[in-house]
Amino acid sequence: MSRASSFDGKEHSRDGKVVIIVITTVAVPLAIFVNLELGLGLLAGAFAGWWLTPDIDHRGKTHEEYRAEKKLGVLGLLWVAYWSFYAFFIPHRSSLSHGWLGTIGRFLYLMVPVWLVVWAVFFAVGEPFTFPWLFNGAMLGAWFIQDVFHYVRDGLL
Repeated sequence: MSRASSFDGKEHSRDGKVVIIVITTVAVPLAIFVNLELGLGLLAGAFAGWWLTPDIDHRGKTHEEYRAEKKLGVLGLLWVAYWSFYAFFIPHRSSLSHGWLGTIGRFLYLMVPVWLVVWAVFFAVGEPFTFPWLFNGAMLGAWFIQDVFHYVRDGLL
């Protein structure tokens, strides 16, 4: 078995932390000196890509899901339950989970409910809602970077 194909969740997590450090060194100065929305989007994507790896489609619990349950308690259990629906419908290492479609799919599965709640709150208080394109684009871009490192370690790129 090649080294790339034997990577487990802990090794992927360790790589993801390195990606977070690199993205943070770019995102924080961007947020402070250039554009807050851009910097925060990059940070959100780096962390989302670390927690929600392409392996979230495993039918069993992933390293990240065990970590969520341990660190977040009941919220972690709800988090795992929410993502179990995704795992049920998305076959592991398919084009729907590993590749650009997988990244976009996980991004949408996470963000569509968030966008709906935020829109509903703005609507309820009578304020206009402007979609944060820059934040979401930066988030998706950083998430893609996390996933590329995952695919390289899996020997898929």
